[in-house]
Amino acid sequence: MILGDKKSNGPQFSKLIVIIVGIICLLGVVATAMASLWLSMTETVAIALIGAFGSIVATTLIWFLKKSQVENNTKIYMEAYKDIAMFKINHGEDASDLLQNVENNMINKMDDNINEAINEGASLIEQVEVSR
Repeated sequence: MILGDKKSNGPQFSKLIVIIVGIICLLGVVATAMASLWLSMTETVAIALIGAFGSIVATTLIWFLKKSQVENNTKIYMEAYKDIAMFKINHGEDASDLLQNVENNMINKMDDNINEAINEGASLIEQVEVSR
């Protein structure tokens, strides 16, 4: 299954979110266009609604792509560390120091990422004044 995860039979939750948001926004755009034609909705309101739907879809896709990027980077690093450790072990070298450093670095990176996400989530949204 294209949307499936290797560990489960169904689609991943994040992919379901992207699909559901996309479908809802597509239906919203169609409903807005129909309301604009048949209910004499002004063009300004219709354009604003369609723009809002587009921004929701864009935000969802960016969230999904950033999540996928983090997952892929983590997989690449983990595979590289595993390959280096296996190379050392296969050539009779001690890999315990490498594995301990990898574990410490991963824990530090996770802590840094969590702290950064908390700081970003708790930061104030700045008001921008538009001059005419």
